[in-house]
Amino acid sequence: LAAAALATTLCNVTGMSLCVGFSFALSTLAGQAKGEMVSRSSSNVKGLVKKSSSSLGRSGCCSDDDSESTPNTPVVFLLRGLLIQLILVLPVGIWWLFGIEDFLIKLGQTPDLANHAAAYLKILAPSLWVYAIQWTVTAWTQSIGMADVPASAALLGLVLHIPFNVLFCYVLGLGYLGCAYATIMFQIVQCTYIVSYLFVNTKG
Repeated sequence: LAAAALATTLCNVTGMSLCVGFSFALSTLAGQAKGEMVSRSSSNVKGLVKKSSSSLGRSGCCSDDDSESTPNTPVVFLLRGLLIQLILVLPVGIWWLFGIEDFLIKLGQTPDLANHAAAYLKILAPSLWVYAIQWTVTAWTQSIGMADVPASAALLGLVLHIPFNVLFCYVLGLGYLGCAYATIMFQIVQCTYIVSYLFVNTKG
């Protein structure tokens, strides 16, 4: 229990908090970009109406400026946010995999506690990378007015979280390490739901 508590604390402080903190910038930028796109779209509609009314009776094709497409800035911010998040959390996950045990021993933890906490964090390392993607996409969907998608994903993860813990801790007999595997599955379910809604579902 002490090892799981220590590992969870380190996970939140050195990993999850980074994902949450850096996603706040994405929320602001994507929200502003969406407002800019809405304003630009209405301006383009008005301009097309004026051009079509003034060009009645005249033949010709549209100019190059009319055919120019502007970048989908909220999507650009999403991709940049994912890249920045992964650049930041990949080294943290690697540190969890290979350097956390020695770090805990140097901080004064007993070798036995450091070993058990390191084993827990090694399992959680992939969860950090999935969490970075999931939280970035969650912040992005909320900022563009699709808050119901991450809310539904959280509800689904909540419903499955207890069965996952029972499965890994008791059915498979993994003990306290089963909680780490259940956390990974919890994060994967939420991330898969949101990404599938955005890029597979026609409503996304």
